[in-house]
Amino acid sequence: MTQTKTPLLNRPSGFVSLCGQRFPGLYLCTNTADQGVPLWQLIEDPVQPFDWDAYHFAKTGQNILEMDEHTVYIYDWLGSSFPEAMDWLQEGRRFGFSTRLAANKDQLSKMADKDWVYHWVHPRAYLLNAGEFYAQRAQQWCPKSIPEHLDANKDSLFTCAGLLLETFLSTEKVAERAFTRTAPSFEYRAFYHPPNVIPQFTPGVILRLPKSFFHFEIVEEVNGDKHEKIANLLDILGNDLPYEIVTE
Repeated sequence: MTQTKTPLLNRPSGFVSLCGQRFPGLYLCTNTADQGVPLWQLIEDPVQPFDWDAYHFAKTGQNILEMDEHTVYIYDWLGSSFPEAMDWLQEGRRFGFSTRLAANKDQLSKMADKDWVYHWVHPRAYLLNAGEFYAQRAQQWCPKSIPEHLDANKDSLFTCAGLLLETFLSTEKVAERAFTRTAPSFEYRAFYHPPNVIPQFTPGVILRLPKSFFHFEIVEEVNGDKHEKIANLLDILGNDLPYEIVTE
């Protein structure tokens, strides 16, 4: 364990996440790159539909499915802090992902000695009427340059992740679909939905990453020892991921 004064995440001074500031506690983090692989090569493309309610999962914290004695799948619901799936992806590809974990023995013990894959699910990720958007694309772009996505037509059912740049809602009639989407620490070019098509969404998996992509960051409690207790718990459980105690 190494104590540092700045997180390992690639976040500049003054960075403000759409989900707000981090507080003392345990965070699961990734810079979205393993040996230099950019985010667009890692996202789920096409987006995979996921019936969240069928599993009776909670929409806060992590939901763990034990697949077998060696492997677990972890599911995380992306809530109101990121109104659109693309907001979360655009922030993450620039500054990395940081997800707060419950620092309790029960949850961490399920992750400590197993292989696992982390899944992020967004309620506005899988388009039920994707074909209508393919017929009126604002731009021919697929994150993974999949030929079937670039040549798709109105009968296509799959959701190319690139379509998530073209489904933004407007409260008033707009002359042009293109606009600049702004967030506290970044902005990006996006598109309103076609005037005659309203996006119909169901939850979908937009990113899943294996355990090897992650590290832990423990945000220091300045006037307490919460961070030390979390570090001790990770050591006791035999955690095999690197962790850092960081100050913010």
